[in-house]
Amino acid sequence: ITSEISSLLIEELIKVFNESCKDIDGIIIEDYNKGALPKEIIYHIINHSSEHEIPVYVDPKYDNYECFKGVRLFKPNLIEYNAIVRNKQFGSLPNSGFKFKEFIESDILLLTMGADGMSLYHNNQHNQIPTKARNVYDVSGAGDTVIATFAINDLCGLDPLESSTIANLAAGRVCEEIGVFPISVDSLKEIFSHHYNMD
Repeated sequence: ITSEISSLLIEELIKVFNESCKDIDGIIIEDYNKGALPKEIIYHIINHSSEHEIPVYVDPKYDNYECFKGVRLFKPNLIEYNAIVRNKQFGSLPNSGFKFKEFIESDILLLTMGADGMSLYHNNQHNQIPTKARNVYDVSGAGDTVIATFAINDLCGLDPLESSTIANLAAGRVCEEIGVFPISVDSLKEIFSHHYNMD
């Protein structure tokens, strides 16, 4: 079911957002095209966050993607990305990623590509990060895990490649479980030690 929220509710949500912003280090926006994030709210969040130097991390859908210009991280999956760029003359990946990043004006563009891992664009560089899933049983929540893990590492001062690498490991770990599986520090350490020398 998709329906726009009322103008009264929009005003109330903006009020709550403004009151909460004093204690916020970063903002993750998950847009599911269900009507809870009309353009008025998106623009307000982006503008207010920019004024207060609060980084915004976005997992977009097609309808409102242009509202998210200038964010810290723009993270579509490959299906969403292809829907967004299909009418633009950006060419094919990986080169189209540079053109799209310039268009969306994000600091970082991170494409999640399922079994093909992730494609990271930042500082005029492109890094392809292979998937690290060992046994995939359920991909539910993988995209949410990526953006949450990336954001926390980015806010802690890791560079985009480090943040993406850890987010990739976290996504691989949750795919090994049936149903939605919240990533923990211990489970992340376990999969990290499986793939990398921890000595």
